[in-house]
Amino acid sequence: MRMGLRQWSALLAAFIILFGAVPSIAAAKEDVSFRLLVKEQDVGFQITVRAHNLDDMYGYDLVVEADRRKLKLTNSKSAITGFSVGPLEEENGGIRFANTKIGKSSGVNGNSDLAAFTFERVANGAASIRLTEVNLVDSELNMVTYEPNLRVLITPSGKIISFHDIAGHWAESVIMEAVEQGIVNGYEDGSFRPERQVTRAEFSVMLVRALNLELPSEAQTSFADNGSIPDWARAYIAAAVEAKVIQGYEDNTFRADRPINREEMSAIMTRAFGIETAQDGAPDFSDADQISDWALPYVAAAAKAKLMNGRGNNVFAPKELATRAEAVAVLMRR
Repeated sequence: MRMGLRQWSALLAAFIILFGAVPSIAAAKEDVSFRLLVKEQDVGFQITVRAHNLDDMYGYDLVVEADRRKLKLTNSKSAITGFSVGPLEEENGGIRFANTKIGKSSGVNGNSDLAAFTFERVANGAASIRLTEVNLVDSELNMVTYEPNLRVLITPSGKIISFHDIAGHWAESVIMEAVEQGIVNGYEDGSFRPERQVTRAEFSVMLVRALNLELPSEAQTSFADNGSIPDWARAYIAAAVEAKVIQGYEDNTFRADRPINREEMSAIMTRAFGIETAQDGAPDFSDADQISDWALPYVAAAAKAKLMNGRGNNVFAPKELATRAEAVAVLMRR
């Protein structure tokens, strides 16, 4: 059923009865965070809401939003013993679920699962699940509201994509799309690290995947520092060099672990996408005088093709190191 005023009143009444009063509002604690954990099952998957750095949590009330056209909620349960209310469907499509401990006891501290939701796929296509709101109540009836905006994407192929550090990031949707296409991966701890600097080796891998270049049967390069190129990137670097989309340095080194800057990325992407450059081209950025002479035509061409943008206030920041999010955004404009 959809949650209306009557159901919400019943939910609030349950909290009043169990808590003994209406919880008072308190300021959010910055060290409290949330994650969505995904576990595949025979006919669907289970989404678990986990909280970190809890301090005396006696009850919670949370909202999960799911694409009802493609996903059907088949089960929900609290990971914490007590009295549960829900799941109740809200008018906007959210699923509200609440739980509180009973009697005089201390709240939960540290890390703990809150609730688990089981979904069954009922239609094809990409489907999204978000954790949009969490209200935590301590044993003193102080309530704190959080808006995690965490997202899990179930791709058409059934692949599950979830990162705990890109919610609300300007490149969130682009990152999800790039991961779905196999251009980039996250890390084993469930993070993507969008603001982390991207190295020449990492960018070579992303680039080759985005261009669908064939990997050589023998991943050999003739760079003087060939021994320092990581095994996971060797074949990709060889493919990128063979396709003449990335080059080494004048001393015949590749410097795989070196972070790539924005003017270097402009040059690589301009060559990779076959964008013509004009030797007399000058980019219209306020810091154009900081762009290296060799990079001017590439930056100008990349900007004209809307392949690369500035960083705000008409600043290109050519020597600034590119982030993983920027690298993905540029590659997805291919």
